[in-house]
Amino acid sequence: MYIKTDTQTPMSIRQIRAAHPNMSIPDGADLSEFGYATLTDAPVTPAGHTAQRGTPELVEGAWRYAYTYSLTVPQA
Repeated sequence: MYIKTDTQTPMSIRQIRAAHPNMSIPDGADLSEFGYATLTDAPVTPAGHTAQRGTPELVEGAWRYAYTYSLTVPQA
């Protein structure tokens, strides 16, 4: 997954290829030169919690999705 850095729009490699039909773009390409950064989406959900994905943010030089966690309480 990538993010178009000027608009902060998440984009898949398929969407980027469609937007640039005259370019050959391999999977996993570094597209930072073209204004796309890699967007990390690997949340670690603590046991007993649920995660809700929020908007992308630039954290310590890397684009990542923000997550909100809620505690899941079992129904008795």
